[in-house]
Amino acid sequence: MKKLWLLAAAAMVILGTEGTLFAQSATMYTLDDIYYYLTEGMEAVEGDHSLEPPSGAVPGDTRFKTLSQIYNDINAMFNQCSATTPDNVIEGYYFFCVDSNYWGVQVGSAVPGPTPEPPWELNETTCNALSGWSWINGACWSDAIVDKVSWNKGVGNDTSTTGAYEPNTSGTLKSRMEAAVAGRWSEICTSINSRAITSGDDGATGKPYISALAIADCVDGARDLGPTISGGDWESRSDTLKAWATAAGKSALPAVDHDGANNEYEAACTGDFYLNTSTLSPGTNYSWGAACGDASGADWSTGARVLGFDSCSYQDYDYTSPANDTTSIRVVVRPAAE
Repeated sequence: MKKLWLLAAAAMVILGTEGTLFAQSATMYTLDDIYYYLTEGMEAVEGDHSLEPPSGAVPGDTRFKTLSQIYNDINAMFNQCSATTPDNVIEGYYFFCVDSNYWGVQVGSAVPGPTPEPPWELNETTCNALSGWSWINGACWSDAIVDKVSWNKGVGNDTSTTGAYEPNTSGTLKSRMEAAVAGRWSEICTSINSRAITSGDDGATGKPYISALAIADCVDGARDLGPTISGGDWESRSDTLKAWATAAGKSALPAVDHDGANNEYEAACTGDFYLNTSTLSPGTNYSWGAACGDASGADWSTGARVLGFDSCSYQDYDYTSPANDTTSIRVVVRPAAE
């Protein structure tokens, strides 16, 4: 009787190539179930499975795994484990360890590290912490960035055109703000007036090729103005420029109303702010504004507003395309709306 039982048991299971188990059927999990749960997290359902190889299967058939393949594949995955002891993993976190001294599922015992810092965002504290920037009246204002720069490098002297430029979308708002006051123009614009802006154009070298609108508009990583500034007359163009300059979460030139009222530059001006000086602009300069016309409302439709130079309230105009000795950029970056 004992021999008959052993024969019957042997008939139930037949070993196939490289240890694959063949059987007619059984209520169990298959090796495939186990393999895919370990390697891919696929939940399985216990049931009546045929353990026969697929019809027409040959060695190497990808429709089923041998025991050797299962072992080798899972071993390769385990060998990617970098945590070797519980004190490598934060306390309370479970992990599978392949170190022979800690084999299997372990729970971490390491003291948690410091809480990661939240993403950088523009506010009064972060603005004042940036070299070359100051928080004034709810926005972040740069020191004057560079002198001898045109407003738009457009065709002719006309505030209806911005000139051609493309923003550099790499980096972050913080990195581009840092680049602006350091004169790394290539990190702000990839091209201006159809000229590719490279690192060789950074600093004073690139002053003949950059424009106030291009740099100011692209600090936030996008182009939000133009290429045509809408409005058939100087007043409507000034309204368009003010809307651009005061948009939340954007960078621009200082906003100025076309009639001289609500002059943001004058309201923000403190001390020698009007002098518009910086390490890249050692002289005393006018600063380009986001408006055309003058404070009295005179129709200087082809000129762009300039601000400061000898007082906070001083406003004048200049032609848009030349890089005049006494013109400079001051960028205003506004925090995103809450």
